[in-house]
Amino acid sequence: MGRKIKKWYLYMVFATASFILSVIFLLWSVYYMSNTMVGTSFLTALAGFAFLASSVQVLRIAAYVYSVESGVSTNERKEG
Repeated sequence: MGRKIKKWYLYMVFATASFILSVIFLLWSVYYMSNTMVGTSFLTALAGFAFLASSVQVLRIAAYVYSVESGVSTNERKEG
């Protein structure tokens, strides 16, 4: 009855949400810079890059989790 949710799928959802937030914050940064709100622009750009970095790291974790769940051996992971 109950379907088992794959863990890598949850990581992909989180990475996608984090990437979308990074794009939103970076666009806000451009908007604030166009209105000469330099300090606010830098803070939102910092938040945007932080979300972008977290998205990349979560994608990396999702790849590891996917390879473990699919049963790929350690040697096959090193070759790829």
